[in-house]
Amino acid sequence: MITYLKDQPAPQEGAVYFFDSNVWIYILDPPTSPTARGKQYLDFFDAIVTLSDNPKCKKKPSIYINILVLTELVNALLRRYMDAYNDSGGSDYNFKEYRATQDYQRNLARIVSDLQGYLPYIQNEHSIDLDPVSHLALMPHNSDYNDFIYKRLALDLNMIVVTHDGDFGSGDGIQIITGNNHLR
Repeated sequence: MITYLKDQPAPQEGAVYFFDSNVWIYILDPPTSPTARGKQYLDFFDAIVTLSDNPKCKKKPSIYINILVLTELVNALLRRYMDAYNDSGGSDYNFKEYRATQDYQRNLARIVSDLQGYLPYIQNEHSIDLDPVSHLALMPHNSDYNDFIYKRLALDLNMIVVTHDGDFGSGDGIQIITGNNHLR
């Protein structure tokens, strides 16, 4: 089932939300003037935090994150920062060279600090045994491997997926919240 952010869904008490890395980017590195779509993701994330902070909320909603999302997110953000660094200073660093700069260290520290600020709302203690080789063999030929694993996690842990990924796909009994009107 797909719910579109334009319909202004309210977060549910006790729900566990899986934010895809493409949504975390809006949260951790929002532009000065976010697009309407970006604002929808920011507002929904803020609504989860607000509900979780509400003392009247009996079952706090939470946000699930795992190492796969973190690696995608951190690498995407740091590459974005590297591009900005190269553009602003006339440099032409590749990613390995950029890692040796003060700019890289500062941006990495900022990402870590921002994520630490959200720790009260994040859960990551769930682990399930997903045999990656077996799942790779089961993956449909037109699927993205990470998305396939995210779907399995969402099903196994009964999570609601928040994504902007146009090819994430629906079905499979997964509840999806998106600002992408092309996701069906």
